[in-house]
Amino acid sequence: MKKTILSFLAVIMCAGLWAQEPLATPEQVAKNAVKRFKKEIGLTAEQTPKFQEIITERMTAIDAVTANKSLDQKEAGKKKNAAIEKSKKQLAEILTPEQMKKFNESVAKKPLRSKPEAAPKAKPAKDASDDDAGAGSDDGL
Repeated sequence: MKKTILSFLAVIMCAGLWAQEPLATPEQVAKNAVKRFKKEIGLTAEQTPKFQEIITERMTAIDAVTANKSLDQKEAGKKKNAAIEKSKKQLAEILTPEQMKKFNESVAKKPLRSKPEAAPKAKPAKDASDDDAGAGSDDGL
């Protein structure tokens, strides 16, 4: 009976791993980046197609390195960084210096391909006894 239960739990746990969403494709990442950076850096209609092409190439190159299991971690990191630097040079040719600065700051805070944000945690209900405990205190205001 124990073996059956343990086997069942193992299957359930593995199913949870398989149910995870796959990473977005390079094309999806680029489309999302266009939406994001139209707002954040003010991409123009003229810049948009080239921007999307550069981001697609960047993500395709990164995905190819990730898929290449023959590379050790250090070499893979070098190749990914080279793809990023290449795309930054290409972007610098189509973006204004101010747009490029905003782009770099934004990507430093939130990468182009980031994990979906988790739903915010619910705050615990405030206990009636908490009202009196902080009476007269302006902490947190």
